[in-house]
Amino acid sequence: MKPYGMQIYEVLRVLNPSQYMYNINFGSIRIIGSSPEALISKNKDILNTVPIAGTIRRGKTPEEDIKLEKELLEDPKEKAEHIMLVDLARNDLAKVSYPGSVDTFELMTIQKYQKVQHIVSKVR
Repeated sequence: MKPYGMQIYEVLRVLNPSQYMYNINFGSIRIIGSSPEALISKNKDILNTVPIAGTIRRGKTPEEDIKLEKELLEDPKEKAEHIMLVDLARNDLAKVSYPGSVDTFELMTIQKYQKVQHIVSKVR
């Protein structure tokens, strides 16, 4: 029989499959979760973060999906929240980066998941 924490993790993989999933066991403490967002990653000397803010459901048809995507990208509140997170990410990376080296190399693109669409940006 599998440990109880692993059973929870496997159910989570079915109910909420995400790009980043974790099952960390610290003895008496276990942390299990899933997220579409990598808070930070490093490749050689490059730090990357992918702010996600702005969510809308997926459409029932490809046409509805595109309509909802456009609605999300044009929503002033969603845009403002997303830009705020991008600014925070740029500021955080700037604290540990060479002056002038922080770059937003993708701004406000749509990432589609099984049930929702998110606005994402990429900062390095």
